[in-house]
Amino acid sequence: MASTKGRVKRGAEIGGGLAFLWFLAVSGTQLLGRWQEVQQAIQDWPGFVRWLALPQTPAVIVGIAAAIYLAAVLWPEPTPPAVDPLIGKFFHTFHHGGPNDGQLQYQGHIIRKQDGRYFIQLYSAVTGDPTDQRFMTEDELQRAVFYDTHAEWITAYQDWARRR
Repeated sequence: MASTKGRVKRGAEIGGGLAFLWFLAVSGTQLLGRWQEVQQAIQDWPGFVRWLALPQTPAVIVGIAAAIYLAAVLWPEPTPPAVDPLIGKFFHTFHHGGPNDGQLQYQGHIIRKQDGRYFIQLYSAVTGDPTDQRFMTEDELQRAVFYDTHAEWITAYQDWARRR
């Protein structure tokens, strides 16, 4: 979740543009109504300073600040993409039934999810080197034991090898 500071910054970026357009519209209307004062201000710098000090000027500044604040508060935060909890996990799968029951079948790492399927990197049980990359089958996914870290994965393998 983004902080209020981040929301205000984003609002200032978006609201700043909106406030500038609003400022131009209000100021343009005021300028048309005070055309003679504008001409005098162009010719006479002190007259320009007096024009800036008109009672309507603070309202414009307050309007800009209000537009920036409202944009910061009301602009929706972008929703970050959902991260699948299995991506980045390590796993082991074991044979079930038959003469190899309980034997290590595969060990690997989930790289990404694509079209609802998990793409995995497999590793050799002998050397630990990367071997194949492929999609995990639904059966393998159901039978896999997952580990959060590489260290947990290695420890689990060592424990399994000692029990054999």
